[in-house]
Amino acid sequence: MCQIVEIKNGELRVIYNQGEFYYRYNLLNNTYNDKYDVILKEPIKKGTTWYSKDRNKRYINAINKKINTPFKNIQGVEVITEGKDYKIYDYFVKNLGLVKTVFVANQSSIETTLEKIEKNALVTQIVKFYYPNINNNKIEYEEKMVSFQTNDSVPEKFLMYLRNPSQKSHFKIFDSKTKINKLILNDNIAILDISSEFINYLNSIKQKTLILQSLVNTFGNYYNVNKVKIIVNNNVIYENKISLMNH
Repeated sequence: MCQIVEIKNGELRVIYNQGEFYYRYNLLNNTYNDKYDVILKEPIKKGTTWYSKDRNKRYINAINKKINTPFKNIQGVEVITEGKDYKIYDYFVKNLGLVKTVFVANQSSIETTLEKIEKNALVTQIVKFYYPNINNNKIEYEEKMVSFQTNDSVPEKFLMYLRNPSQKSHFKIFDSKTKINKLILNDNIAILDISSEFINYLNSIKQKTLILQSLVNTFGNYYNVNKVKIIVNNNVIYENKISLMNH
C-alpha cells in the first residue's frame, strides 16, 4: 500500500492512495489532482466536523482518548467517519501520526494498529534479475534478496546485480562505466535513461538484443508494467514488452 499525505490550510490530507504497491518508487514529485481526502482538520477540538471525499460525515469525537496498541497505551485524537452502514474510528497521536484504525460494520470490526517503531529498518524483497546465457543464447534469471532503506534508489541498488551475475554462464548487463541516470514510470511504462557508456558497451558485444531484452524483463517484472523504454542521449534505443518465452 502507498499513501501520500500533506498538511495544508489546517488540514491533514490524503492526496494519493494506491492499494497494490509492491515496488519502490518515489511518487512525491508527481502532480496530483484536487480530489484529496481530509482525515484530520483544525481546530483540534471535540466537535470539529467536515466531510470525507465520499461525502460522509467526519468529526473529532475526543481529543484525549485512551488508545490501546501493541506499541504502548497512549492518548490521542479520535476521529469518527459515519458511512451509510458502517463507522470508521481513526486515532491520531502527536509526533506519531495515525496509530490505529477500527472499521465497524454489521456488528463486526477490523482493526489496523501500530505494533512497533523501528529506526533504520530494512525492507527486503526477492527480485528477479535477467541475463543472457552465453551457452545457449537464452534469457534466464537469478533471484536475489535486495534490501532497501528509506529513500534508497532502485536503479542504484540494481546496478551491482546487473553488473555481477552469480552464474558463470550468465552475461553481465552493464559494464562498470554504465550508469542509470533516472527511471520514470508513466502510463504503465517504465522509462530507463541510461548513460552514454552503454552504447560503447553494446557495440563491444554480440549479445546486444539479449542484453536489452534482459533489461526490459528485469525492470518490467519488478515494476509490473506493460512496456519498458530504454533511452540513451534522449534517443529510444530499445522498446519492448516483457518476454518470458525462453526462461
